[in-house]
Amino acid sequence: MATPDALQLFGVTLVGATPENGRKLLLTLALIVIALLFSRLARGLLAASGHNLRSDRIRFWLRQAVGLLAGLIVIFGIVSVWFDDPTRLTTGLGPRVLTNFMSDRGNTVTLGTFVATFLYGLTVVRTIRAG
Repeated sequence: MATPDALQLFGVTLVGATPENGRKLLLTLALIVIALLFSRLARGLLAASGHNLRSDRIRFWLRQAVGLLAGLIVIFGIVSVWFDDPTRLTTGLGPRVLTNFMSDRGNTVTLGTFVATFLYGLTVVRTIRAG
């Protein structure tokens, strides 16, 4: 039985397509656009004040901080829009989650490969910047 507010296309009820989800999707898209505009504006202000920032290292880390802040705005915004009941976020977590996760060989190999690749990337970046 279809809900009365469900979206129908050619007589077929689309699962999950409700006006509330449409509003959430539009709000998410607007949030992403706002975060991108914030990032562009902040990086533009940093570029405009570039003569005051003499060190390339300072400019680099300020640009990284702006990108990180824009990413955090998007992540926290999306979580707050789509998960309106915060208790649903923690229902799957328990005291044995990490133990169960690490007991699986596939998870352990994948996590180890990811960490090793990340550390390799940091080493290469440091070597390139030093040389």
